[in-house]
Amino acid sequence: MDRQLQLRYPDPRLLALALGAFAVGTDGFMIAGLLPVIGTDLGASTALSAQLVTCFALTYALLAPLAPLPTTRFDRARLLVGALTGLAISNAIAALIQNLALLLIIRMVAAYTPTAALIASELVEPARRGRALSMISGGLTLAIVAGVPLGTLLGILAGWRATFIAVALLSAFAAATLALTLPPMGASTAISLRKRLSVVARPEIRHTLLITLLAIFAGYLGYSYIAPIALASADIRGGGLSAILLLYGVGAVGGNFSCGRATDRFGPTRALTSGSTALVAALLLLAALCATSLPGAAPLTAAAALALSFGCWMISPPQQHRLISLAPDIGATALSLNSSAIYVGLGLSGLLGALVLSTFGAGAICLLGAAIALLVLRLASGASHLPIPEKESA
Repeated sequence: MDRQLQLRYPDPRLLALALGAFAVGTDGFMIAGLLPVIGTDLGASTALSAQLVTCFALTYALLAPLAPLPTTRFDRARLLVGALTGLAISNAIAALIQNLALLLIIRMVAAYTPTAALIASELVEPARRGRALSMISGGLTLAIVAGVPLGTLLGILAGWRATFIAVALLSAFAAATLALTLPPMGASTAISLRKRLSVVARPEIRHTLLITLLAIFAGYLGYSYIAPIALASADIRGGGLSAILLLYGVGAVGGNFSCGRATDRFGPTRALTSGSTALVAALLLLAALCATSLPGAAPLTAAAALALSFGCWMISPPQQHRLISLAPDIGATALSLNSSAIYVGLGLSGLLGALVLSTFGAGAICLLGAAIALLVLRLASGASHLPIPEKESA
């Protein structure tokens, strides 16, 4: 029989889940700030090192809708512990690797663990699911605000391998805590691959997923290459880059919080267009700073990074809202496809951004991102034709 946790707040199991989310989030986003030091150590360019982002993202994008299929026969609690254990092992191995090609492979292995960790939302009884999810989301948000800049600073001061070791230790601690405290929870409900993918046949779903893909593509052209962009725009490096990443985290929290309220009050299209507008403005400012190399441009670069993250993190919640409204019968599947769209966009940012960086420089990356964000604005403005009322949740 399917079982769920009867959690009381504060509960050490919730804290362990939040710690696991913190480790997963730090693992997924820390690479951007470490690209220069990884490239230097392994004898590769920043553009080539950025393919660590591409491989991780595209592997995740493929596995998000597929990963649950072979795991539905396993106990959910044990699967979650296994996912975090796998994350710990993959990061420990990554810290020992001396070759970029092998590091690319191990990052692809690590990409599986967040998809398996998504089952955490099923562990909690419905009446307490909101509180549990807020704790888990808080762990991910804390990773963006603190884990990524601290991981980058640790990588700069002690070497990038130290950051991977730190994530491995965090993941191992969370896995051990959950192994000791979570009771057996039963297996997940099986949904066929055909049913999972059938949702893409709906034109309104494809339109929504395309907006997600392009918006994340635009935003992460700026984030994936934040190190060379910060260097080109204001000669920011080392500890200054960690400060920029900290500001990015602050903007991410602000964007995520603001878009929730904006979606509830004005509908998903208004929230999405606001985020896209912020992306366009931030990327155009960064392009101008890269082109002019103004003295004392660091504050402007910091402001642009703040606006970039604010806009980028306003994208996903209204898109999730729209998908659940469009496909309430298979909302979880639609959300997994949205995750795939996010990581396809992230992967494309690493792949195409590398070509643009090596050929035209950091400023061209920002111009390309701004052009794509303008396309998102156009698509988002036409989203009102989709068959749901825009202020459905207001």
